[in-house]
Amino acid sequence: MLPDAHGVIATEDGASVLFSLSGRTVWSEDGSRGGQSLCVLFESEHERYRWLNGQLCVLEGIIDPDRMVMRARAYVCVNELLGEPR
Repeated sequence: MLPDAHGVIATEDGASVLFSLSGRTVWSEDGSRGGQSLCVLFESEHERYRWLNGQLCVLEGIIDPDRMVMRARAYVCVNELLGEPR
């Protein structure tokens, strides 16, 4: 399965953060849950979350199709080559 989802996160401090995620879901043999590996982009005009605009994130997750529940963790990828001399 190739998830491709877009939406808006409304934060508790009143900001809106747009997100776009895509990647792959690999289902267990019995289909009871799927492991997700996704690429995530965020975008926000709010000052507190604007730092996300230049980041590439990855997400690892598990999805339970029976309960319609997903648990996930997102990580910012750091471009370590950017700091190397030319």
